[in-house]
Amino acid sequence: MPIAIISYIYRKFGAHKQEKFNSDHAQPSNNSGLNVSSRDSSIKTEKTRQQTPVKDSNRINQNEIEIGSTSQISYVEIDFPDGGVKAWSTVVGSFLGLVNCFGCINSISAIEAYIARNQLNHSSASTIGWIFSIYLCITLLCGILTGDFFDRNGPRIPISIGGVLSFVGVFMTGNCSEIYQFILAFGVLAGLGSAVQISSLIGVIGHYFYKRRGIAMGIATVGGSFGGVIFPIMLRKLYSNLGFTWAMRIFAFLLLFLDIGALVFITPRFPPKKISANNKKVFERIILFLKTTLDVHAFRDKRFLFCVLGVTFSEVFLVISTTYYSSYAIFMGNSENTSYLLITVMNATGIIARALAGYLSNKVGKFNIMTIMTLFSSVFCLIIWLPFGHLTSGLYVYSVVFGISSAGVLSLTPLCISQISKVEEFGKRYSTCYFVVALGDLIGIPISGLFIGMNPTVRNYNNFIIFNSALGFTGVVFWLASRWTAVKYQLHVY
Repeated sequence: MPIAIISYIYRKFGAHKQEKFNSDHAQPSNNSGLNVSSRDSSIKTEKTRQQTPVKDSNRINQNEIEIGSTSQISYVEIDFPDGGVKAWSTVVGSFLGLVNCFGCINSISAIEAYIARNQLNHSSASTIGWIFSIYLCITLLCGILTGDFFDRNGPRIPISIGGVLSFVGVFMTGNCSEIYQFILAFGVLAGLGSAVQISSLIGVIGHYFYKRRGIAMGIATVGGSFGGVIFPIMLRKLYSNLGFTWAMRIFAFLLLFLDIGALVFITPRFPPKKISANNKKVFERIILFLKTTLDVHAFRDKRFLFCVLGVTFSEVFLVISTTYYSSYAIFMGNSENTSYLLITVMNATGIIARALAGYLSNKVGKFNIMTIMTLFSSVFCLIIWLPFGHLTSGLYVYSVVFGISSAGVLSLTPLCISQISKVEEFGKRYSTCYFVVALGDLIGIPISGLFIGMNPTVRNYNNFIIFNSALGFTGVVFWLASRWTAVKYQLHVY
């Protein structure tokens, strides 16, 4: 524990003290986008803050950003290319990798609807929900391990490991017939595969972009919607022509191909950090690693605390809505083709909406856009899905408007966290946030499945929709609380 505290104190204050003490010898560089030279640094003391402009002789663009605490604010000019061949090719690679990760998340309804009517037709919706809640929980929970791992080793090693795990997990899912088999193959293995990759695929964009980060992140996360468009239609066609087993095997090879593409296009900007060897036991290393990776101190910042709660309720709301959506459509008398097409329509409308959300976040404000999108998504559940869900046309309308309004939740979350975080702590805070979100997903999907039951009725599904909407409105409250903590009642871009 003392070592963990020392490590935390060094991360928070050590770099600034080293610049002052070793100004003629050190050029601290980290893997989160900072490239600082202290050769021409100067320190100016003012009445309310300390401002330290630091010049980087090799910078391409000078961007002044706030990276200080509430008591002392430091301003550092750092190197963000904000464009160029390597930067935009990295966005392409991140896009391909997120087609894999977020595409699977957006397509779990296509898998749930099939196994609920075939292999697991004897199980309740809540029981089946554990497969996907465990998958999402591991995907997000293990991000707490991979965020710092990415900061230390760069993106290629995590993406390679994750690609292999995803391939094996999805491939083995095709041979499953019992609930525990689905949990082990898809929930655990495929979940680990996505977990290892996500922090790297998102974090690497922050190494190249600052002013255009919203646009770059929006383009990359469009991959999730793109995968959500292609995968359900592809799986439905493969189910009919080749059966579930070969459908999953082909799906696994496609995911592996996407990860290989990500490795080809992504160019690491910083070399891996050198870590001094120590003689601690493996268990002690793991405990120390967890303590230094999980940034519990960040919750002292009320902006971050309310932001995490807002992300948690918003994403649980989003995931629950899509997980059982195909099953709901089939229950209301629609064909399987129609139910899968509804998911495709929802994800297709999100493609443009995600990119647009990233652009508007720079104009209107990240927290403002996130709050508005979550609010409208919750309202649409009550005014369209609930009263008109029994109509096929009503479901198509809902798929379009919900796809547009909910698209920004995944793409804007990293931007909101980066706005209230130091650049060098973004990886840790992002992982810490999704540590909490993972716990929400773990219990949220099975709990919502209890409203549906094993032999659902229209009233059961209506209760499910109302419960889901309540989660969305709760998320809106926390987004407003985070914004109010930062800027109170001021109406401006935030």
